[in-house]
Amino acid sequence: MSYTKAMEVSFCPDCSHAVPPHYLFCPQCGADLSHTPDFEGLLDQCLKPLEEMEWRNNRHRLALLLTRLEVLEEGLGLFLEEGRKDPRASCR
Repeated sequence: MSYTKAMEVSFCPDCSHAVPPHYLFCPQCGADLSHTPDFEGLLDQCLKPLEEMEWRNNRHRLALLLTRLEVLEEGLGLFLEEGRKDPRASCR
């Protein structure tokens, strides 16, 4: 027995239930299937939270690096001031 035509199946955008392509409404949740978003729209919708999380993570890492840089600059300033106050530092 051979099958010449594969069964076409799509998925409900609301509940992910398998739905035959000619259905106008999802038999599982009743969602309207006549206005399903395109693949790019779904992909953008799924990736947007990940992009926002990556953006927040990068901002946090940048803030930490800036804080460390300020601490290093302050330490360098104190080190240079101590060198000016110590008369032995100019003899070396």
